[in-house]
Amino acid sequence: MSEALERAKAAAVKLKVFPLPSVALLPGAALPLHIFEQRYCDMVRDALAADRIFAMAHVVPGQEPLLEGKPELETMLCIGSIGMWDQPSDGRYNLVLIGVARAKIIRELPSSESYRVVEAEVL
Repeated sequence: MSEALERAKAAAVKLKVFPLPSVALLPGAALPLHIFEQRYCDMVRDALAADRIFAMAHVVPGQEPLLEGKPELETMLCIGSIGMWDQPSDGRYNLVLIGVARAKIIRELPSSESYRVVEAEVL
């Protein structure tokens, strides 16, 4: 089992989630991201300080107007590992997220963080 997959399985009990409509991450694929919204900058900072893991989740169609809040998420997502990354002086992040494994959301967890966290099952 790869080291990234082991980290993904360990993170699945309290998985950081980045919900976006029309963006897909697949296992083995690389997804370049420019992170600028503060709650997701916080998420990346926390991931870099811990396991370098977070997941990309699809927003249920029709929920896009709720992106600033908590839109409903599709149950399937992809856990990724941060590969290359850069943080310009403005605090944003440019990174490449590498898809590690598909997972299914079991439930959303309460979070004291500014970003969303779920419990997931790695498939």
